[in-house]
Amino acid sequence: MNTEILVERLFQQLINGNRQGARAIVQEVQDGGWSAERCAFDLYWPILNLLHKLYRADQISRISHHFATRILRLLADQIVALRSHAAVDVGAKRGRILGDNRIR
Repeated sequence: MNTEILVERLFQQLINGNRQGARAIVQEVQDGGWSAERCAFDLYWPILNLLHKLYRADQISRISHHFATRILRLLADQIVALRSHAAVDVGAKRGRILGDNRIR
């Protein structure tokens, strides 16, 4: 997937306050095999920088900036939560395989 196109697509959804559209794009990216780290560094971070740059230059409204940053934060929190949940699942399976009651 072309990162620049993904950034542009997600940016448009965020600016318009379209949470469902933004989630769909992130899901598409994750289904494409992107890790949480790659999403953060190659997708979320460039968008956040662009949002701040445009807001400081008065090229986007305050409400668009707030919508976009809030949704972006929500998406970032969700991807971290999914990653943390997966790590707990792996640890729990490992504990069961080892046959003891504690997770190492």
